[in-house]
Amino acid sequence: MNKETFDHVFKEVTKANCPVEISEYNEKAFGSWHITLKTAPKRRLVWDGKENWLLADEQTSEMFNGMNKWKDIWIDRHPGKDSVQMGIKFLRGNLA
Repeated sequence: MNKETFDHVFKEVTKANCPVEISEYNEKAFGSWHITLKTAPKRRLVWDGKENWLLADEQTSEMFNGMNKWKDIWIDRHPGKDSVQMGIKFLRGNLA
């Protein structure tokens, strides 16, 4: 995914009143990115640029190397035009 598409998704997330804590786009990692929300537990929308998957993750209390682990709550292995809106619903907890 390119930076332009990432910027579009970021706008959609904020337009849905999701409280963004951090967002990061990484061109060197096949255009991968994540948008992490200020929620309890934390949730994030992730684009895996290598696999071309869109994921919604939730932070767990389980630790690994001093950091909380994440679990997938939704994976779209064949993203289409409605994928971002579906991911946002999972971020908001509407479908979790």
